[in-house]
Amino acid sequence: SDWTMSVGSVESYEKEYNFTEDWQIYYFTHNVVRIHTVQGKKQKFPEGHEHAGKYITNLDEEAGLQADGGNYNPDIEGEIVDAQSEEAIAEYIAKHGLKDETGVTKEAQAREMIIKDTAINTVYDAYTGTDDGVIEILYYWATGSNIRDEFAAEEKSEYYQGIKDDNDGELLVKNISGIRTYKTTKDFDGNDLGASHDVLKIKINKVDPKAIWNFGFSVAPMHYYASGSPALAAAQNATVPSSDADWENYSTFGVDYSNESFFKDILQAAEKNGKPVGAGVYMATNETGSGTVDRTNFYKNNWVYYERNPHFYTVIGDGTDTSNNAKIKYFRYRVVGSDKIMSALETGIVDIGEPNATVDNINKLDKMTHINHIEYATNGYGYVGINPKYVPDIEVRQAMMMAMNTAVTIKNYYSSELADLLYRSMSKESWVYDYAYNEGEYAEGVTEWHEIAYTTDTAKIEAKVQSAGWTKDAATGLYTKDGKTLTYTFTIAGGTKDHPAFNMFMDAAKTLNSCGFDITVITDVSALTKLATGQLAVWAAAWSSTVDPDLYQVYHKDSKATSIKNWGYKEIYEDADQFGYEQGIIDELSDLIEVARTMTDKPSRAAIYQDALDLIMQLAVELPTYQRNDCTAYNKDVIDVTTLNSNATATAGVTNRLWELNYN
Repeated sequence: SDWTMSVGSVESYEKEYNFTEDWQIYYFTHNVVRIHTVQGKKQKFPEGHEHAGKYITNLDEEAGLQADGGNYNPDIEGEIVDAQSEEAIAEYIAKHGLKDETGVTKEAQAREMIIKDTAINTVYDAYTGTDDGVIEILYYWATGSNIRDEFAAEEKSEYYQGIKDDNDGELLVKNISGIRTYKTTKDFDGNDLGASHDVLKIKINKVDPKAIWNFGFSVAPMHYYASGSPALAAAQNATVPSSDADWENYSTFGVDYSNESFFKDILQAAEKNGKPVGAGVYMATNETGSGTVDRTNFYKNNWVYYERNPHFYTVIGDGTDTSNNAKIKYFRYRVVGSDKIMSALETGIVDIGEPNATVDNINKLDKMTHINHIEYATNGYGYVGINPKYVPDIEVRQAMMMAMNTAVTIKNYYSSELADLLYRSMSKESWVYDYAYNEGEYAEGVTEWHEIAYTTDTAKIEAKVQSAGWTKDAATGLYTKDGKTLTYTFTIAGGTKDHPAFNMFMDAAKTLNSCGFDITVITDVSALTKLATGQLAVWAAAWSSTVDPDLYQVYHKDSKATSIKNWGYKEIYEDADQFGYEQGIIDELSDLIEVARTMTDKPSRAAIYQDALDLIMQLAVELPTYQRNDCTAYNKDVIDVTTLNSNATATAGVTNRLWELNYN
């Protein structure tokens, strides 16, 4: 998964580091190599062109990582090159049965996979070669989280099996009364469909406005998810109860509670996870559209194959018209790195793609005579976070935010057509914005929070700092308090300056340093890992937003999400003297979040969320910056543009009604 995250990001690293290959970024982000740098006044910068693209390796002779690097510098690039010998490529092609594909030779496919295998093995050896590397994996990587989950699952399975044995083999949980099925010939609008079909019914306790989204999953047939389970054999010979009373005592479909074997060997069996099943417009097939379809030929050589599902149709009128099936019988996905989508569109390897909506990409797309493109707001937003664990004075956090001109994130990276400024911690795609900020008494919209509004008046910024008890040292020009100075690092996630917030951070650092701060701006390839454990003081990142505007996970005081570590909730509730004001805000915010969870009326919820969003701004831990656009580009010479969704949104994309898509 780490390799997959590195693939396709060369474009972001090429200008600054002269990286041209995915494996270079993979090694760099995993600290296997580092670049030559020089120390500037406040920041380290990549060294001049004479060292561009060259690496200092952090591997010792046993291939383990060294904290400070070493004198031993194995030829990392040579290892990659040697692995791509003609003999190795020919052997790989023969072993995996590769053949030439549209725009990609079998040799290129083999070379790509060999590089991947070599790079992953190098990183594996590097981290497992030292105790520190293993500890980092177990504590901070997804691998460690997966291992802990597996250990817990094993213990739970053994514990509950013991209870079952003590209960003469009876199921621990025989039935969940709120989950049942029934048969009907009608759809949810009351139209008679003729044939009988199954319906899954879920009853919940109390009101939950987001329940409809919580249960937004595909329903799989029992033969798929229970194949090999005793529950399947029992259920196949069972008669489903017709009344609620009989259903209460029905247990035929039950499986052992927390049974590790069921989850691991049956639900997660490789042949199931490698081939999808469901009731969608298209179903899994292979490159020939015939014969056996399995996980080895459904996704092969970076192609994913689909065929029209003959059982899918959309209801028209009374439901008797079943002709509205997918117009195109076969289609396939091409797995393409994000930095290669533009060239794939230009050369016709793909007919539809989603390149990053940057000014450069839009200008390039405009020059492609066979390509059209549509932009629409993404369902998420960029922000700056400040952790009270490291910046305890709310006035200092406010002073930092006052120095940040969020307009720079758009001016220097996007454009006014490709991104919007954001002033509250919620996507503009949410219906909350429609109710809370675009109607009635809120018609003028939402503006900057007054306490942290951007200013060029340094006197206002310094007044904030002074109100928190900081005084300026005449000799150093720095603000001091209790023997400390306002020395902080602003962190950009990733290894390059190619980030919307970088110039904003640099400008803010210049302003704050002129006031008496000591600010350094850095890029950090490990920033996301550090965020997971609350190790950053000030950082720039982005949120992805959910369909429902519920704020519980990100902001409620009882949430278990990593965001709570970054908002410093633990430290805030451990020190009432220092954080009494913040405690009051968080308590009020949490109460509002809980109230909003008890109602489904949108205007009422929106009014609550407006107050909640104001409290988040008042807390001064998160400064919303911008909401960018996404882009979908398509080949108008191939695709009938009238069959696309021209009013695309974050929740209903260009191919939202995929069954209507057609050729010219």
